[in-house]
Amino acid sequence: MNRILLPAALLGLTLALYFQGLGELPFYTVGEPREALEIWEEIYNGEWVLPSRNGIDLPSKPPLFHWLGGLTALATGAVDEFAARFPSALLATVTVFLVYGCGARKWGTAAGMFAACMLATNFEWIRAARSARVDIVLTTFLTGAFLAFERVATATVPRPLPLLLFYLCMGLATLAKGPIGFLLPSFVAVVYLALRRDVGRLQRMHVFGGGILALGLPGCWYLAATLHGGTAFVHKQLLIENLMTFFGWTSDPGTPSHSFFYVIPAFLTGFAPWSLFVVPLGIFLYQLRGRRLDDEGYLYPLVWFVAIFLFFMVAAGKRTVYLLPIYPAAALLLGAWWGRLSSGQFSLRPGLRAALRTGAVCFVVVLLLVLLAVTMEAFGGRPLDRLGPFLHHTDRENLPLVHEMIRTHHASFLGWVGVVATATLVLSIATWRSRWAVVFASLVILVTSTTVLVNNVFHPEIARQRTFKPFMAAVRATLGPSGQLAFFYSFDYGAVFYWNQRIPVLGAQIPDFRGSERKQYLLLWESEWNGLSAQERGKLDFVLRSEGTGPDARNRLVLARVRVPG
Repeated sequence: MNRILLPAALLGLTLALYFQGLGELPFYTVGEPREALEIWEEIYNGEWVLPSRNGIDLPSKPPLFHWLGGLTALATGAVDEFAARFPSALLATVTVFLVYGCGARKWGTAAGMFAACMLATNFEWIRAARSARVDIVLTTFLTGAFLAFERVATATVPRPLPLLLFYLCMGLATLAKGPIGFLLPSFVAVVYLALRRDVGRLQRMHVFGGGILALGLPGCWYLAATLHGGTAFVHKQLLIENLMTFFGWTSDPGTPSHSFFYVIPAFLTGFAPWSLFVVPLGIFLYQLRGRRLDDEGYLYPLVWFVAIFLFFMVAAGKRTVYLLPIYPAAALLLGAWWGRLSSGQFSLRPGLRAALRTGAVCFVVVLLLVLLAVTMEAFGGRPLDRLGPFLHHTDRENLPLVHEMIRTHHASFLGWVGVVATATLVLSIATWRSRWAVVFASLVILVTSTTVLVNNVFHPEIARQRTFKPFMAAVRATLGPSGQLAFFYSFDYGAVFYWNQRIPVLGAQIPDFRGSERKQYLLLWESEWNGLSAQERGKLDFVLRSEGTGPDARNRLVLARVRVPG
């Protein structure tokens, strides 16, 4: 019965976390409409090899994610938010079930369930699963490659199917985000075999033929894209997005350079709340060092985790979402440990038990302070203002928005307070009594309830204040069938996506449209409008200003009509 009920419960959890309201939230960031525009180009312009955004901006990544989005759009009949986000949500769910299957096979059903839920309910995974970005697609096929390689490495004689899956998944991962899809599994495989003193196994893995499959699949696309995009494509995708980003030779603000140790807090915050237990897990693994670590199945996911973690420590270009490929490994290790802990297969030493309880007490104290602050805000207080000096300036600027949301949705927040307060009480009692399965369930409830609140209150309100979707609808109504629209100097991905056709981009000078039979309109940023000289301003009539403040929450769009000299 558990073989049916547990996967069904896991599926219900992923549906609630990833799919609920997936297509209802309008785009309001830079990244999502940027990827969605490539899907739009595939469907409406038939460009599936190298779909240039707005006809002028070359893609930054290989096309697998966008191909999946295009297939979704063909199936649903619409290029919209759902079509752009569905591949991430679907493949995030697939990866959760891959982890469940691996954990159950290696350490038992309970360990598999613990691992899958830990992967499904951490902060960074939920955020990526609901976003139109390529990283979940990459992580899914990397996970498939890692799990297939484990079967290859532990079998007396490598079987054809795991070998085929290993190389095929490497090729698909490369087609999702570039050479890293090939490099990471190769790196992990060599390190693991070296630690086992089994490098000779490579001779039985048909490396040459497998390499042709793993590289040939994306290589066909790279060849077609190079023929299509020329040196500009090679410079952007192969040099800037890979080599220059790794070494920090690019000034791209989308992939900033960070210090060597940036990945440590990035992982601890992204994998929360389960990162609370990384230290006791590390102590447990240290106690198993040596032969037992491999015999009990912990060595391979540990190598998977550490090798990729070190890779991104060395890389100059870092973002929190880049660490997603280590999350399945971390979930497997923690799930196996939690399975043993909850079943009583080993007893905690007094020092480790004290450390767990101390961590839980700190976590509970923080939760109680958050609950108290939210409750006071709902009844008219402003305790969150005291956090201002300790916040980043962008978070500090969002405090008025948080005040407004809590007061306008006080019923939702008070309901969340009730659920979280109950779960926190249960968590406290269960930790003190060492009821680890109950602790786990309490944390899952905390994450799920918070995610539901964020998805139904926070994100819609932020999107309402920043998106250009209603503004572009108003622009279309203003222009009618006779107006012609262009961007002045630069363009916005979201505005182009919601215009539902390409928008030409003019230079820094307003051209003379004398003799044109159609009314000419320009879109420009409010900062650009305010910076126009009196002479340039005299060429334009102000028409509309967007309510949405744009991806950076600071710059509205202005629609202006060009005056035609009489």
